[in-house]
Amino acid sequence: MSDIITPTTSDERVADLEREIVQLREVAASEKKAAQEWAILTELFPDISKDSVPLAVLKQAEEGLPIYAAFAVFARRAELKALEAQAAKAANAAKSTGTLAHDGGCDGNFSIEEISTMSATEIKKNYVQVIKSLAIGKRR
Repeated sequence: MSDIITPTTSDERVADLEREIVQLREVAASEKKAAQEWAILTELFPDISKDSVPLAVLKQAEEGLPIYAAFAVFARRAELKALEAQAAKAANAAKSTGTLAHDGGCDGNFSIEEISTMSATEIKKNYVQVIKSLAIGKRR
């Protein structure tokens, strides 16, 4: 069977056109709102580009949260995470014995007796030379 096309009345056609106009106005309003939100986002975060907006932020914007608000929350969380990592690093540095690199201590060799009388701070300061001295002492 073939589809039968029913002619529409002029009133039906007018109603269809009115619905289409309403839909187009909604789309235009949505696009205007998105442009305004993007303008606010770029004012608050001038270095942002459309390609660099995280997917999580875009998803929140699709769910109705203004994109600038979603990005601000994202940026603040990232900042807090960085501060937390920095605090952990500082706490770990305070517990650390420090670097093993030579920091300008003695350039000569030490005897075993000299090494045995050194404090931990002196050994740390002269670590490279202490190790070299111990290696030389083993060869003798």
